[in-house]
Amino acid sequence: MKLKITNTKTNKVWIEENRNHNWQDFALDLIKEHKKEGHTCNLIYCDIEGIVCLNDIWYILDECGNWEYILSTYKVEKGD
Repeated sequence: MKLKITNTKTNKVWIEENRNHNWQDFALDLIKEHKKEGHTCNLIYCDIEGIVCLNDIWYILDECGNWEYILSTYKVEKGD
């Protein structure tokens, strides 16, 4: 499975095609969007481990156990 994530404000796209994908750039973008909306963000952007979906909500996780939900500004699509 691969993921395609699109920032619907900027149309910037990130695509994961394997488990070793580097999500640092996406994490930086997400952190900026959280701050714009006045939220704190605990992600350590250089150590992103993965992206998961629980109960139809997408989250990004770092290696320290921190997590943040992916804002509705982003469209997450699953592919083959």
